[in-house]
Amino acid sequence: MIKRGIGMLLTVVLLYAPLPLRAAQTLTIDSTYGYAVDLHTLQVLYEKESDQRMYPASMTKVLTALTALDAIESLDDEVTITLEMLEGLEDGTYTLAGFLNGEVVTMRDLLYGVLLPSGADACQAFAVSLFGSEEAMVEAMNAKAKALGMEDSHFTNTVGMHDEDHYTSARDLALLMAAAWENEELRTAMSTREYATSSSYYHGEGIALYNSWDQQLSIAGIDDAYVLGGKTGYTPEAGYCFFGVCEIQGAEVIVVAAGASPDAGAGGSMSDVTAIRSYIDEQMEPVELAQEQDELYTLDLRHTFHEPLILRAPSVIRAWVPKGEDAQADLRITVENDQAPVTSGDQLASAEVWIDDARVASLPLTAPVSVDSDGFAVVLDTVRAIVWPYGVALVIAAGSGYGIYTLGRKWKQKTGSAR
Repeated sequence: MIKRGIGMLLTVVLLYAPLPLRAAQTLTIDSTYGYAVDLHTLQVLYEKESDQRMYPASMTKVLTALTALDAIESLDDEVTITLEMLEGLEDGTYTLAGFLNGEVVTMRDLLYGVLLPSGADACQAFAVSLFGSEEAMVEAMNAKAKALGMEDSHFTNTVGMHDEDHYTSARDLALLMAAAWENEELRTAMSTREYATSSSYYHGEGIALYNSWDQQLSIAGIDDAYVLGGKTGYTPEAGYCFFGVCEIQGAEVIVVAAGASPDAGAGGSMSDVTAIRSYIDEQMEPVELAQEQDELYTLDLRHTFHEPLILRAPSVIRAWVPKGEDAQADLRITVENDQAPVTSGDQLASAEVWIDDARVASLPLTAPVSVDSDGFAVVLDTVRAIVWPYGVALVIAAGSGYGIYTLGRKWKQKTGSAR
């Protein structure tokens, strides 16, 4: 659906048939923290202590990988493993990918070493080779987290080892996963179950790396078909953790389950992921409001003669509505900036997902191209803004004057006839 912008708040509504009523059920999980949101809209589908600070353990490594990818020119670039990269990792506290001093590996090998077996050696190799030190990389990680909107997160190391000042929240982790999943290389790595590193002098056939979440699903005896990718974590303080993307009714949903009791074993958090997924599947259903690149709005910019901009859906847009309830989903477009100049990628409007009278999600609609302002157009818009209210006043005054004149003539004629 397309509506033309006129420089003011304007709403586009797509209506869907209401659903029959049925009461919702509650869900209890072992994990201390639980959270589930639609991947594209971040509409909240389930939450438990989602804003409370928690220790992320090795889930940290998704931020490590995302920060590294910002600095990597090519994943085919090679790096030589040094003693500095392996320093402090010999005591058995850390999980390792298995890289050795002097071994030549690619950046892709390090990426998979970080994400599949949760290798601290790969994290350190990223830090030293790309940033010069772990401290410098941690600084970049915190800057990245801030840019992603992770407002209640702080990191002190690249691997997720316990530190009182190393924390996040389930809600912030969802923001991290949404950004990570958008990166094709990172999404592919988190989805891969097995990977062999490049052949080297020390490992002629490469190192076989296995995904930790796939292994934990097997330990728990859970069908893994619905898990599309993600990252696990564990420390005694953090408990067993997982965050990633699951498939539910053909849609992608970010699921976080963290702080599962060590008594539950390595599969504890994965059992909770399954429980959260089943809960959403039974209680809710997605209603598609727009497909990716659908035309949502046509915006006429002021201060320019440029043709109107077509604002498109940045992704598929769904509203999750409760099954069995008389709920109505709609998509509303709110214009936030209709004045040139604008730069490609600038947010011009928001696509808001509403269910009945509640806004449940909002996505930015951005400028598809850059548009400069035009001096003559600015003058015309300025004159129009000044003249328009006076013009309206003149029309009202003229109309009122004519009305008074007409009434006066009629009164005069009437009184004249009476004489």
